[in-house]
Amino acid sequence: MTDREIYFYAAGYDRIKENGSVFVFSKTINDDKVYQKKYAFNVPEKSDYVRLEYIFFIVEYIPITKKRAKVRLASRVDLKMNYLPQWILNKSARTFSFNYFKNMIKVNKNFKGSDWEKKVKQNPNFYNFFKSKIDEYIEKNLIH
Repeated sequence: MTDREIYFYAAGYDRIKENGSVFVFSKTINDDKVYQKKYAFNVPEKSDYVRLEYIFFIVEYIPITKKRAKVRLASRVDLKMNYLPQWILNKSARTFSFNYFKNMIKVNKNFKGSDWEKKVKQNPNFYNFFKSKIDEYIEKNLIH
């Protein structure tokens, strides 16, 4: 399989008061010239990689307790692998979803001194927004 790349934007929504969740929506911006112009970001015309496309990728995070949560994913992604049968792509997508969060947790445990940690320290309000909303919800509504 050849290397892949993706250019996307994402927006987060605080739905804690409405339904007890936080929600992140994202989509590719490969051909979205309006978005690229608005945010002064240009997706390169040519690339050595296969460029993925997705209409949407949604993550809904629903806290249950301080240490447990329910995560729901929905996506419509073109992996640019039309040579594979759809049932293999579907199975792979399901496996990816579970592995994605396991890997995210593993990586986050070891991010001390990383670029991520530096970004969080530069703009803590931005990066801690969802965490503070979730913590507040758990304190008010859930069993610890």
